[in-house]
Amino acid sequence: MGDGLAAWYYAGTSFDSLQLQGVDPDVDFDWGVSVPATGVPADNFTVRWMGHVWAPTTGVYSLNVQSNNGARLWVDGRLLINQWTHNATNDGTAPFAFQEDRPVRIRLEYVEYTQQADVRLAWATVGNPVATVIPTSQLSSAGPYTEDVTPPAVVDTLTLERVGNNGVDLTFVAPGDDGFEGTATRYDLRIFNAPITRANWYLAAALTTDAPEPAGTVQTISLSSLPQDSVYYFALLALDEEDNPAPASQTVGVLLSNDGAQHGFRAQYFDNENLTGAPVITEVTPTVNFNWGRDEPHPALAADHFSARFTATLTVPSSGTWTFFTYTDDGVRLSVDGQQVITRWAEQSATETSASVPLTAGEGHVLQMDYFDAEFNAVAQLSWAGPGVSKQILPASAVTVP
Repeated sequence: MGDGLAAWYYAGTSFDSLQLQGVDPDVDFDWGVSVPATGVPADNFTVRWMGHVWAPTTGVYSLNVQSNNGARLWVDGRLLINQWTHNATNDGTAPFAFQEDRPVRIRLEYVEYTQQADVRLAWATVGNPVATVIPTSQLSSAGPYTEDVTPPAVVDTLTLERVGNNGVDLTFVAPGDDGFEGTATRYDLRIFNAPITRANWYLAAALTTDAPEPAGTVQTISLSSLPQDSVYYFALLALDEEDNPAPASQTVGVLLSNDGAQHGFRAQYFDNENLTGAPVITEVTPTVNFNWGRDEPHPALAADHFSARFTATLTVPSSGTWTFFTYTDDGVRLSVDGQQVITRWAEQSATETSASVPLTAGEGHVLQMDYFDAEFNAVAQLSWAGPGVSKQILPASAVTVP
C-alpha cells in the first residue's frame, strides 16, 4: 500500500529555506497565484519530492511532468526530464522500463518564480496512451533518502579562443562534484547557431568532451574541424554521479572566418539598469541576438535589473542608406559614429524601433547599443537592412571588436 512521496517545501528558488516537510499523496497541484502551504510564499519557492515508485505491470512507461515554471525528474538515479526554466508551460516526457511491483527511487524537483504555479507527475503506457497522475497506491515516501542532491558548481569562467581557421579552445575552471568539492562526473557541452538558453538547450547539439578534472583545475576542451564562415555558440554544464545538473554557463560565441579578424561585439554587462560602475562581465559576442526570457544573461548576473553595452566597428559592403532595427524588452539606445539615432530608454514590452543612416563603404563606423532590463522578460536584438541586403540580424561578418 502506497502513501505518496515525501515532500520538502522551501522559500527561495534554490531550496534556500525549508518551510514545510510532509508527505503528499500524489503530485497534481494547481496553486494558481495562491500560497502552496502555510509559511511558503506564493512566488519564488521550490519543492522537492522523494521516495519510490513502482508499476502495476512490467513494461515501458512514458513518464510525464507538466509544470509552470521549471521541473526536473530523476528515476533510479538518472535525470530523465530537465526543464529548469522560467517558461510558463513545460511539458516533458521520458520512457522508463519498469518491472512489475519493483520499487525504484524517484525524485522530482520544482521551482516557481512568479504568477501561476502548477505541477503534475503522470505516466502512460502503450495500451493506455493518455497520461494519468501517478496514484498514491504506486508511490511510497519510505526512506532512507540517500541521494546526493548537491549539484556541481556553475561554470562561470568559460572563455573561447580561436585556434587556426576552424578550431576553438574552450577554457574554464573545473567545478567539483558538490559545488567546488571533489570532481564532477561528466560535462554536457552544447553547440548551436544562436545564443544558448535554458529554453533551447536541447535543440543545441551535444558534443563529446574529456572527463572533468578535479575542482579548481584550469581545463581546456579543444574542438577542431569546424566549417569556416559560420557562427558558433557554446555553453557547458557539469553533472555529478547522481546526474544532478549544475546551472548552465554563459554562452560564448565566435565567427570562424578566414580573414584573421575578431568579428563581433564587445559586450559589457552591469549589475544595474544604468550602465554604472565597472562591468561585471566583459566578453565577445558574434551578434546581438538575445532572447533571455526570464533567465539571467550570465551566471554572475540576476535575471532582472541589469544593463549591457555592445560596441563594434561596422563596415558596410556598399555606400548608401542603411536602416538599423532594435527589438528590445526593455530600454535601448543606439548610436552610429557618436550620433544617437535610436532612444527608447524606458520600460517596455518587446518593441521594434528603427532609424536610417547614410554610411560609406570602406570606412570603419563606430556602433554602440546600450540596453537595460527592468523585470520579467528580457530581449535584445539588433538587425539591419540596406543596399542589396534584406532585413536580418546584423551579422558578425560586418563588425569587428574595437
